[in-house]
Amino acid sequence: MIHVEAYLPKDKRNVFDPRRIVRVQKIILHDPGSEHNAKQLIKYFNDPKNTRPGSYHDIIEEDTVYHLIDHTYRAIHAGTFEYSMMWPEIGTSGTQNAYSLGVCITKGHFHFPTVAKYLEDACIKYDLDPFTDILCHYHLSHFKTDPEILLDYTEYKKLIEMVAWGAPYKETK
Repeated sequence: MIHVEAYLPKDKRNVFDPRRIVRVQKIILHDPGSEHNAKQLIKYFNDPKNTRPGSYHDIIEEDTVYHLIDHTYRAIHAGTFEYSMMWPEIGTSGTQNAYSLGVCITKGHFHFPTVAKYLEDACIKYDLDPFTDILCHYHLSHFKTDPEILLDYTEYKKLIEMVAWGAPYKETK
């Protein structure tokens, strides 16, 4: 697995939240909603014309992890109100950005072993349970359908089993 430091500028408030993460309790998987690759996404986030709020801590593409935001800071990757049922401790006024890592998996460049290794390492580092603490954006909001590659529950289950048990990836036919 290759690691690339591609930190986003701390003065760009629509992509970087200067507040600290309270404690990483979940990892939320996303995709960009398009066929953009990691370099295009990084360019978009850094574009001064881009004022739309949004960012990820990391982007995973093939065998490479691009680190965009230090894990001690909040990325702007998901909202608030719908999450109160999943995390009652933050209440309806809280934001799960304060409790989670936002990780983007680029479409068309998905590599199960790299994603599984990244998630395994993160679960160990932050003492997370793969079965309860790795979520897809669509698990949290009925308005979201990402990451599209994991919409099929079989694929999501395979990924979680790879993380939890080191099970080898088997192609679904």
